[in-house]
Amino acid sequence: MKKTTFKNFMSCFAAATLMYSCTKSEETGEKVDLQPNLLAEVKMATNSNVLQRAIVTSISANPADYTANYLYNFYYQDEPGNKKTTVLQYQVGSPRCPLILSSAHGVDGDVLTTSPIPFWASWSDKTEGTLGSDNKTTHFTLEIAKAFYNLTGSRPHVIINQIHRKKMEPNQPKSKQDNQAHKAYDAFHRCLDIATDKVDAVFTQTGGVLIDVHGHAHKDAAGNFMRIADIGYNLAASEYNQAGGDTYLNSKYLVTSVANMNSFSGTSTFAQRLRGQNSLGDLLQDNGINSTPSPVKPIPTAPYFLGGEIIRLHGSKGLQRKTSAIQIEFAHSFKSSDQVRTTNATNVARALILYLKAQYNITFSQYNY
Repeated sequence: MKKTTFKNFMSCFAAATLMYSCTKSEETGEKVDLQPNLLAEVKMATNSNVLQRAIVTSISANPADYTANYLYNFYYQDEPGNKKTTVLQYQVGSPRCPLILSSAHGVDGDVLTTSPIPFWASWSDKTEGTLGSDNKTTHFTLEIAKAFYNLTGSRPHVIINQIHRKKMEPNQPKSKQDNQAHKAYDAFHRCLDIATDKVDAVFTQTGGVLIDVHGHAHKDAAGNFMRIADIGYNLAASEYNQAGGDTYLNSKYLVTSVANMNSFSGTSTFAQRLRGQNSLGDLLQDNGINSTPSPVKPIPTAPYFLGGEIIRLHGSKGLQRKTSAIQIEFAHSFKSSDQVRTTNATNVARALILYLKAQYNITFSQYNY
């Protein structure tokens, strides 16, 4: 892999004495390698040799301003030439890639206690919801993206939040966090809008799919950690156990984050697309990721996460767009070590490739089906 160089590109946001800016990572003949350039083990503060060009008022909302296969680093900086703190990263996907991956909660807790302490450590903590990070979910997201690219030759869109969850929570409404966090919150969601707009522009009927990656620590009645992935479509566990079964689920499609799938061609009902043959749960099961809802476990049981603000805002709920969004909460056991995480990331990537073929009729010439 050739060394990636950086150049001046654009700057965004001015807030108090902080400049909220972004840089564009430029290729030198090869594709940008996700993990080395998106991660330095998810440490926030880094020295950068990128200089400022200009300060503008906001991140551009025009998808055409974001070049395929480029990495955009968004950072705060106290003064020009001083240390910069990355808060958001957007790896733009290949021109015809239908997959978007997001990681909102992967920042480990030690960034708030080790030196250098990021500037946002002084923000007020959230007053509601979980404050802990989803351990290694950023790493897992990036490894899924890398495996998907290696298998298909098509690079997913990847959006990574790098502010700790107790300080900025992209998966809850903006009103539930410190006012100082609002610009970073808006930037994260703006990047998701850009990615979904790009995908919708190519796949005009089906859209693509946004997978929002999270981690859970569910325990069963005996107190044992559950080795399962919760697949969230914005339906509570109780919705899968209503009288009427699949008929009831079919009637609920508009409130789900995958509503556009109800219009897909084929003989499968909407309910079958959620938990039947060739559903995401089914294909994850086939690739070694125990999942619910799925044919094996069609009715999720508590504890179960149905999905949050990310899939509600950026999926096809209410047919607001073509691209659908799904939250997946992976058990810690799927990412407990480097080797386990890499193996399961490849399993997830394979399942997503098969899912896009089975449900979206999108195939990749490089992949051997």
